[in-house]
Amino acid sequence: MSRRIAIIGSGPSGWATFKTLEYLHRHCCTIVLLDAGLRESQSSKAPTLAGKTKFGSTHMYGGNFLNIRFSSPNNISLANGGLSTIWGAGIRLWDKEILENYGDPGKIYESAEQLLGDIPYSGTGESLNFPKGFKITDTQSPPNSGDFKSLFAHTFSGVCSFETALAVDVSTALKCIGCGNCLSGCPYGSIFDSGTAFDKQATILNIEKRQILVKKIVSTKDGIEVKGLLASYQEFVEMFDEVHLCAGAIGTPVLLLNSNLVDVADISILDSQVFYFLGFKKFQKSENPSFALSQITLSSDNSTSNNFKASLYKSNTDIRSRINELLKSKLFFNLPLPSFLDRFLFLGIGFLDAKNSGTIKIRKVGKEVMVETISPGTKQIREALLRIRKYLSPKGFYVLPGVFIKPPPGLGFHSGGGFPIASSHVDEFGRLRNDPRIRISDVSILKSIPAGAHTFSSMSIVSSTIKSEYENSNHRA
Repeated sequence: MSRRIAIIGSGPSGWATFKTLEYLHRHCCTIVLLDAGLRESQSSKAPTLAGKTKFGSTHMYGGNFLNIRFSSPNNISLANGGLSTIWGAGIRLWDKEILENYGDPGKIYESAEQLLGDIPYSGTGESLNFPKGFKITDTQSPPNSGDFKSLFAHTFSGVCSFETALAVDVSTALKCIGCGNCLSGCPYGSIFDSGTAFDKQATILNIEKRQILVKKIVSTKDGIEVKGLLASYQEFVEMFDEVHLCAGAIGTPVLLLNSNLVDVADISILDSQVFYFLGFKKFQKSENPSFALSQITLSSDNSTSNNFKASLYKSNTDIRSRINELLKSKLFFNLPLPSFLDRFLFLGIGFLDAKNSGTIKIRKVGKEVMVETISPGTKQIREALLRIRKYLSPKGFYVLPGVFIKPPPGLGFHSGGGFPIASSHVDEFGRLRNDPRIRISDVSILKSIPAGAHTFSSMSIVSSTIKSEYENSNHRA
């Protein structure tokens, strides 16, 4: 009888796990994807459901079905929802020195290279941060993405810049046309959408995809029992030989707590603190809307303990609405900005590393799971902005001093590390020590969160770890 493997979650981590398992077990296992396909509204006391396949969701996490309670009602992202299934930026790998904490960097690069075979991208081997020995095909940038090129190859005040590698299609019939609607969900399917990718795979490969809100996982001698609710609100119970948790930085720890699979009272989730800032420069007039995903990333050079990364976005309809929010909160400026200002404004989205960021605390209180955010001060953000201003000014990009937003931890979608690999609860292969049939296969296994995007690095680490466990098992056999 074929082994049955469940993947809980349809985001990029779930995709990386599926592609790795499919590569290793193509002919001997049945892979079943379990995903809620919805979000819950925090503002409603009763369970209120909403789709989560686009950027346009108005809430990050809900909790009525899973008995989650948040310490603050302001758990809303400036990006109007999470990047759980649609993913545009952040496919640059971490530096080799960081990857060494997770095993052989060469094997992690190999996994990353394999994943890129199924993910559209724009960028180069250099912008993706691959070693020169890897033959990564260079792809063109999206249309209208040249407004920041004057900043490349420019180093000043301990800051450098590089092209932002994007999970964006620039070559097929779905290719990006530069419409500028990136942050509201790509209308052309150019941005990699793991939910859509799973839908396609379900029709051609050995994968079952089901809309299930998983509530509990039970370890039995016969297998792993997964319990939850179907879209019709009927109860779902099914047995699996192996389960991969890809429910995200908050979702995976909550599932483990609700299932009493870890003997801890509370869990600390690491975060790369996000901050938003505003700048101005006179851009060249363009006949088409500006591209709305990051085209350049600024980075500290690790010369100080305050490391940061920041992406710059030229203003357009989407970006302008976020700039309005920034001005309203800081300057009490409540008038909508006119569209002609798009030629003069840019938005910056910066991140600190976890050492200078706040944390997310998760704890079980009776039958409820409480989620609390602990915010850092503003000193590190102000220091980062000062260095960014010094870097940008010589090239005619001027950052508005003292005007920035610091949302609570978790709202930048760069969190994780609740159950780091090779720790008291998780072994070196990402398996739960209490039951190795349950694997942590998402950002929860990260040991630290460097400044900036972590999605693609986490996907590559998870894939490499699954392969290493498979090789180790075969060697023992």
